[in-house]
Amino acid sequence: MVIRKEYYKYMMTLFLSFNKRILLLFLIIYYLLNTKSNSAIEIKDIEINNNDISTYETLEIQFDLSTTFTNPFDSEEVNIVGIFSQSEYSSQTCYGFWYQPYSISNGVSGDEQYLSAGSPRWMIRYTPHQTGRGSFYINLNSLYGYASCTSLYFNVSPSSQPGFIRLHETNKRYFQYDNGKVYYPRGHNVSGSSFGTHPTLDGVTAARFYYPRLSANQINWSRFWLTNVYKNAIEWTGDDYPGPGAYSLAKAYRTDEIMEAARINGVNIHFTLNDFRQVSNWADIYWPQSPYNALNGGAVPNGRPQDFFSNTTSKSLFKRYLRYCISRWGHLPNLFAWELFNEVEYTCDTQENVFTNETVKNDVIEWHREMAQYIKSMDPYHHLVTTSSDDPWYAQYGYFNYSLFSTLWLIPEIDIIQTHIYTYDIEDDLNNECDLFRTLYPNKAHMIGEFGIQSLPEFNNQTTYSSIGDGFDPTTFIGTTTQRDHLIEGTHLHNGLWTALMNGTMAGLWWWDYYIEADTTRHRMEPQFPLYYHYPPLEAYMRITMNPDQIPFEDWPNYHLSPSDLIPSSRIRACGMSNSLRGYLWFRDTQNDYFIEAEPGDMAGRTLTDEYIILKGLVPDAKFTLQYFDTYNSGGPLGAPLISYSTPEGELGIYPPPFQRDLAVKIMKTDVLTSVGETQWKYLELMN
Repeated sequence: MVIRKEYYKYMMTLFLSFNKRILLLFLIIYYLLNTKSNSAIEIKDIEINNNDISTYETLEIQFDLSTTFTNPFDSEEVNIVGIFSQSEYSSQTCYGFWYQPYSISNGVSGDEQYLSAGSPRWMIRYTPHQTGRGSFYINLNSLYGYASCTSLYFNVSPSSQPGFIRLHETNKRYFQYDNGKVYYPRGHNVSGSSFGTHPTLDGVTAARFYYPRLSANQINWSRFWLTNVYKNAIEWTGDDYPGPGAYSLAKAYRTDEIMEAARINGVNIHFTLNDFRQVSNWADIYWPQSPYNALNGGAVPNGRPQDFFSNTTSKSLFKRYLRYCISRWGHLPNLFAWELFNEVEYTCDTQENVFTNETVKNDVIEWHREMAQYIKSMDPYHHLVTTSSDDPWYAQYGYFNYSLFSTLWLIPEIDIIQTHIYTYDIEDDLNNECDLFRTLYPNKAHMIGEFGIQSLPEFNNQTTYSSIGDGFDPTTFIGTTTQRDHLIEGTHLHNGLWTALMNGTMAGLWWWDYYIEADTTRHRMEPQFPLYYHYPPLEAYMRITMNPDQIPFEDWPNYHLSPSDLIPSSRIRACGMSNSLRGYLWFRDTQNDYFIEAEPGDMAGRTLTDEYIILKGLVPDAKFTLQYFDTYNSGGPLGAPLISYSTPEGELGIYPPPFQRDLAVKIMKTDVLTSVGETQWKYLELMN
């Protein structure tokens, strides 16, 4: 019995010893395999564009990896981050992306051609906002191992660049740069290369033509679509595209160059990530070509494009797309806002869409919530987020009862309400809609991203949808003579711009090369075209203040203005913003309107005299100073300031000089103008 016990004990010892050796051998093999995997991947050949840069300039880091990947756009397969520090207390994470340079040819009267100008590489872009010495290192995690590089250094000097655009810190209905200066957007759409208009320009060639012209006319905002409708999509189907969840490096390089053309010309870009056509089989159908369509390897059934907004795989792939866009273009200070969709209400299926199905509508809204939250979590530069809707609504029904997307705008991560207006009464609809959104969403910025005439005569030689869309031609236009003359003068463009400004926002006309631009093949000739001359007066009105020594630009966010209570004379239409101390008004000849059968005032020789406007809500029995502004030519003040007095009821009578078409005026309580000496004001009173 004792012998047997000793034997069992001895055998157990041998067994345990053997298993320990097996376990140890297993651990050694695992370690060797793991070490081999990690040592097999390396970050190498790091190149930096410039170690000495200024604030809001871009640091570009290019590098290679010793391992290739099946899909370099999939962060589950390969995830690269750059960790940047300019302070011991904070750091910023920027994401690496797959990049290739190209040379560009053609672009005039034909599609641009892109030829490889180097091998694909990895890149990280970083834009510093503070000065001083900084450092960064790169981390890589992948299915095949991980790697890191030692810290590298750079220096940042100060610059005059204003920085990224944010919501205003004290009034979320307005915008400001990092340096605190208010940003008042003004401009029109240049969303991409068009369908064959004249002049026929493509891609980067078009951008290098348009953006300098915008800049020369004080335009500081435009809209760009990263979609196939303008041949800009980085994710689509066809020969240039590698498939769902992978992107065209040539089209991404095209976007690099377009954004650079905008940047050097001071144009801030409303960056549209998707448009309804790409997810619609009933409104301008592009869904059959979508990479999200199961026909093309996507996860969404061909007959149910509405599932794009609820399908888990589809949403995951769209987040991958967002990550790439953020990684590649998020560093740009002139990227004004990420726009998730253009006119999303026209997506989905003929039978099931946001107009007909509450579940689909809720899916669309929740998709926006999820994607906006994702952008906010990923974007290291905290760009603004928006989407857009041509949302039909009728005030008599109540917006929240009738609107498709009244709750979408309540999503906290949606910073800007963007609507589009195509109507027969642009000014009334602008005023009413702005007033509505100001009331319902008092802490949200609101913009009119597109506007135009309901029957789209800017787009067609005729005034109905049945005509060919080849742009406005004064010699073949079939509307009335007065309508043609108003289109030549850009009356609706002009009136829309000033009406939007007087609501504390902006409106961007849609038809750029179809209408605004000169085009000899369509008889849109100088000096009538291009219509850019309507924009400098807007800039002058906001830049030239009545108190320039203390206030170098109008500070509307901190004035907390409200729509003015006005009583105009019968031949004047007026609107504006004011408080008890100051007012900003624009008024026009009621007949100077495309929608009224009367010639433009200057063409008809119609001059308005002895007109008036009564402005209510001012400080009673007070002295006010008035300054009229030109709304054409280069803009700016007209004549010397005038003195007037409010009544005991706080009303001020405004009696403009004789004018044609329209005028703008600024009103300020005189003692607010502290930089102007009393002697000068007494002189002005004597002169008046």
